[in-house]
Amino acid sequence: MNKKRVIAYKNIFYKDGISNKRIYVQGEPGCGKSMFAIKLVHDWVNVNQPSSNENPAFDDLLTIQQFKFLFFIRLREVKGQEYLIQMIKTQLIDKMFTEDDREGGYKHFLRIINSKKFLVVQDGLDEWEGRNEVEPSMAGFQYDKCTVLTTTRPWKLADERFNNIKIDTLIEVEGLGDT
Repeated sequence: MNKKRVIAYKNIFYKDGISNKRIYVQGEPGCGKSMFAIKLVHDWVNVNQPSSNENPAFDDLLTIQQFKFLFFIRLREVKGQEYLIQMIKTQLIDKMFTEDDREGGYKHFLRIINSKKFLVVQDGLDEWEGRNEVEPSMAGFQYDKCTVLTTTRPWKLADERFNNIKIDTLIEVEGLGDT
């Protein structure tokens, strides 16, 4: 296996100048998968803020600025749900909007996923309890607009059903360079 240290978002989101759509970050418990996912979300939210970080790792924020929206899903909190759209609705829309405004929020969300480039960060695939699928269904998403980054433990990707899933980039986390 060809191992190299990844210190830039472009090494995760692009390969040979082509955008990766399905990215998996795997590692053993406690190695930093979820921390990396949270850092990615933090960097995306703060992309226009001046950096006080003296560590040049993952400072290529223009790479993640390409995503106009980012949806962060904790898969351990959506047991039994199969569809990513439903997960976003229950974890984000239902919590962000009042009951009276949820339908409008959901319609706005559907407009976003059909017209803007966005990133979905799914944290903890190994903790997700789907019914029959190996991972949440992307039904309803336009693949040319959507990039999905999923964190998981290695045993989950060893499931033979992953043989039929296209993985553009697989990153193995062995630890964080700087906490």
